[in-house]
Amino acid sequence: MFLGSEGELQVIARDLGDYLWLLANGVGPLETVDGIHRVPEPIPELLAVAQRHTGTAQRPVDALIAAADVELPALTALINSGTN
Repeated sequence: MFLGSEGELQVIARDLGDYLWLLANGVGPLETVDGIHRVPEPIPELLAVAQRHTGTAQRPVDALIAAADVELPALTALINSGTN
């Protein structure tokens, strides 16, 4: 998750496996927050690491970001419950 100094809140990845796939696809964590302004290039060594540790096929960046976005309402509710 990303907690910004200005109150920004964003889920970077749904879980560690998705985070590994983001990195393997050549996407840095802040790019999921600020936007991807380039064509990411997969990193072969990290693709092998992600495959080995997740046991799943390569996941596209758009699907990874969409899965993380689904988790944002629950994270927002959790953060808000702790501040009330």
